[in-house]
Amino acid sequence: MRNIYLVLFLFLFACKAEEKYTLQHIPFIPKVGIRALEISETTTWFAGQNGTWGYIQKDKLYFDSIPEAKGMDFRSISILNDSTTLLLTAGSPALLFKTSNFGKTWQIVYENNHPDVFFNSMTFWDANKGIAFGDPMEGCFNILITKDGGKTWTKIPCTNLPVPEPGEAAFAASNTCISVAKDRITIVTGGVKSRVLVSEDKGNSWKAFEMPILQGSSMTGAFTHHFLDEKIGIAMGGNFEDKSSNQNNKVLTLDGGENWQIIAAGQIPGYTSCVQFASKQKIQTIFSCGDDGVYISKNLGQNWDLISTESFNTLRVDVKNRRVWLAGNQKLAYFVF
Repeated sequence: MRNIYLVLFLFLFACKAEEKYTLQHIPFIPKVGIRALEISETTTWFAGQNGTWGYIQKDKLYFDSIPEAKGMDFRSISILNDSTTLLLTAGSPALLFKTSNFGKTWQIVYENNHPDVFFNSMTFWDANKGIAFGDPMEGCFNILITKDGGKTWTKIPCTNLPVPEPGEAAFAASNTCISVAKDRITIVTGGVKSRVLVSEDKGNSWKAFEMPILQGSSMTGAFTHHFLDEKIGIAMGGNFEDKSSNQNNKVLTLDGGENWQIIAAGQIPGYTSCVQFASKQKIQTIFSCGDDGVYISKNLGQNWDLISTESFNTLRVDVKNRRVWLAGNQKLAYFVF
């Protein structure tokens, strides 16, 4: 049976850094870690461990799991419209599911059983065109493109892609390895080598640019990034094995990713799992989250203020309703901004 809960009241979280940023937790969330989070105009979708998925619509919480994804971890999610959503597992086998009826039924639209397959992120430009990014396999980045709303997927030829550097991969921390703005796609990598891969023609051709972000070992580099438009972008991350370190873990670009500058060096936050611009109307305002809390910058990342000390994996900004949604280990919350 499908699990359905009616959320009549949202409980207030007691801890807050400023009175206007009060976290409100959604009760009865499934007891799994959640890293896949996305919002449409009326619906907040999420997914996580053990094939679990769910959504909130009109103060009602629905969640269930997909039997074919039992034991698997959803790290990537894309919404085409309120009822149509795609979920992609991390690790092998890689399974990409699609529903067009709010999860009543799911169809596998892509499957890969290669032992080294690992997808980090997925996003769509519109209801038809989308992209998914995975770690290198057999010396080649694994990038898929769809042009029919996720019904079919085509792998970009290795000859069209930059060659991975030794130790270069990516992180499925918050489904934010990929950012799209018009025809431009950016993908951040991490590990021993951390770069940004850029396509200006929706994935047909690619270039790679260096980033000055902390890197050099397997758990360092850019864990997340977001572009406000085709020029202004921010990438954050750090060292997952030393999460308090805040040296060179935040970088900003003003030219589409060709050049980056270190910002807020030696300042909070440390390791960061997710970063998102507030909106195109508030170009200076950025939100981020990680293990040590939720933060806001009101000057394009130059300085940051702590909103909450509670840990979260990922966040998304609902501009219409002025809410920031956050997901983490067995929890889903939001605050009004």
